[in-house]
Amino acid sequence: MKRMPKMTFILFGMAAALGCSQPSPDKSEPVETGTLVKVRIGYLPIAAGLPLFVAMDKGYFKEAGFAVELTRFASSNDLGTAATTGQVDALMPFALNAGFDIGAASGKRHKLFGLNIYSDQAPHIVDYMVVRQGSGIKSLEDLRGRKVAGFPGSVTKVFVENILEQNGVKPGEYTYVALAPPEWLAALQSGAVDAASVMEPQASMITSQGVATVVIPGFFAKLMPDVPLSGHWLAAQFVESHDAAVSARFAAAFDRSVDYIRANPEDAKQSYIMHIGIEQSALTSIQLNKWVKSTELQTTKVKPFADLLWSKHAIQEEVNVTDYMLGVH
Repeated sequence: MKRMPKMTFILFGMAAALGCSQPSPDKSEPVETGTLVKVRIGYLPIAAGLPLFVAMDKGYFKEAGFAVELTRFASSNDLGTAATTGQVDALMPFALNAGFDIGAASGKRHKLFGLNIYSDQAPHIVDYMVVRQGSGIKSLEDLRGRKVAGFPGSVTKVFVENILEQNGVKPGEYTYVALAPPEWLAALQSGAVDAASVMEPQASMITSQGVATVVIPGFFAKLMPDVPLSGHWLAAQFVESHDAAVSARFAAAFDRSVDYIRANPEDAKQSYIMHIGIEQSALTSIQLNKWVKSTELQTTKVKPFADLLWSKHAIQEEVNVTDYMLGVH
């Protein structure tokens, strides 16, 4: 049975949905480029994308036999539209709720091969609810009548609404403002917003400059411990147009990157500088996600979150998570 979620995922036309973020005009399916398989990767400029950035910098994709092209997107909704209309072959990272809603709306089931876990336990706290310095806000209850910013797309709004409601603050009692990560700092500085649900690495830049203070570390985990908010996916058409071994090889390159990050976290953080533009001084305080590799991915890591989304009216239909997992039948 389907129902309309609080934030319905709408499949816009590419020109309207993506604007200047539109990928390469080549609309063909992924093709063999010499001995390398071409993969068009759409990504979001957030900390959860570190395995992608490290894999690019270390050459793991090329060594695995892939010629990779990167395109940055502003939200999971825009990225999902691009994948569903054949503009990108991989989504790194991409919100799970958006992936599930694409399946409900279009029948296309993109395939998950890695997870980004959001925790409220160090050393894996990578998201925060922060408040503007001097705002007088001490707790979530103080957000009544205030402007609260969050990442564009539906999933952050779902979490903000539900966590605030758990703390007695109903959606109509504050104003939610969708802002991309580069806008968070200026919006808090100017007073355009009073609080923001922010993620690394931008969170450390904001707090290190004294613009905002943290009221809730590990904000997303207040709705569900170790929440798999987003993941890394291959687009349905890529999986369908290649042998299973090709998709498995791509996932293995991702796994190799996660292994490197686990063994060399401080060195791995350097990739944020090139790919997101974070200053060196902000890297020290940045914690890292708990990533789940393709070899560690199980339905038990995904189903509780999918069930939570369904119970909160945050996705269009109840899902069988195995339909969305690479290599799981």
